[in-house]
Amino acid sequence: MDRNYEAIFVISSKLSENEIKDITEELKKIIESKNNAKILETLVEPRQFAYPINKETKGTFITYKFQGPPETISNIKGEIKHREEILRTTFVKKE
Repeated sequence: MDRNYEAIFVISSKLSENEIKDITEELKKIIESKNNAKILETLVEPRQFAYPINKETKGTFITYKFQGPPETISNIKGEIKHREEILRTTFVKKE
């Protein structure tokens, strides 16, 4: 049974606008390829951090709302865990 999720990725501010666009598309493909997940909405916005993360004070938040089975989350985490440009990742199950 598919569930609704929200994935938030915090991307380094050291990347150019084109690199952020490429990462946004790459993350979208990763999510869609895992267990036939369906992306419902994508939001990209630059923000100032409340506290430094890896010595950076600002970054780009990429939010995806998607549907998929529970194992989708662990598959996505395994795919992106060694990406240096992704500072933080959060997954939330939506009701």
